[in-house]
Amino acid sequence: MGTSTGQRRAQHIGRVDGCRAGARDVELGSTATAADIVSRLHARFLDWLHGRCSAFFPHRLALPMLWEGSACAPDFYFQDASVTEPSLHLHTDSSPNGYKVTIALEELGLPYRLHHVRIEQGEHRHPDFLRLNPHGRIPVLEDRGRGIVLFESAAILLYLAEQGGALLPQAPAARWDAITWLMFHASSVGPIFGQRVHFEHFAQERYLPAIERYRHLSEDIFAILDARLGARSWLAGDDYSIADIAHFGWLHVLRVIDIDFSRHRHLLAWYQRVAARPAVQRGVLLPEPATGP
Repeated sequence: MGTSTGQRRAQHIGRVDGCRAGARDVELGSTATAADIVSRLHARFLDWLHGRCSAFFPHRLALPMLWEGSACAPDFYFQDASVTEPSLHLHTDSSPNGYKVTIALEELGLPYRLHHVRIEQGEHRHPDFLRLNPHGRIPVLEDRGRGIVLFESAAILLYLAEQGGALLPQAPAARWDAITWLMFHASSVGPIFGQRVHFEHFAQERYLPAIERYRHLSEDIFAILDARLGARSWLAGDDYSIADIAHFGWLHVLRVIDIDFSRHRHLLAWYQRVAARPAVQRGVLLPEPATGP
């Protein structure tokens, strides 16, 4: 007799190194009762068991009374002799490019193990990580079962869509439309937004010509996306795809740091449609929620 999907999921939960998922269930600083906490964790477990999320990880900071001194440490996983390590290993931090991949993995429901690469602590310069990506940038995806290592978020999204059989249209015209908008994001949108955030928030000296340049270029991008979405629900084809996921990763972080694009009403409506998806809500918590500079 074959093993059901629920049984297979019950046999394996990928371990997450330093993961802090689950904040959507128990908010930091909440005063929930023990009964509330147990109820929420049980609901999270049922979501995972029935395939509505790909991992079940309680939030260690939200539940110190459960994790401190407990055998159920926050990086625990269920294991028996039949359990095997997932083939997919994602090395990432809380960033626009990292969220693209965690969202895609959550959408596809592919089992994976998440390794938190803490950039602020210099972990992206560790020799072990540089062996995966000599450029020292996240995200990196390993498919250990196939001996494949990928970096650059667009390449990873294409690989995951191929492996998962979703998030990329099959019809040639729609498929290449999605790939075109994905490449537009990789070559134009991401770099422009990245430079804007750098000069506005992280540069040691405020250089006004650069700030104005990237504000202007960002507004051009917002207008292009808004026009594209004026008569369609998604960026490419008739369905949500990796093109939407790629753009959302950056727009999510722009919203977190109060860069406003709400006057572009079609873009804002699209953003709200994507943000309402349960897998997206999970993905932007992994490995941690984004915060302002």
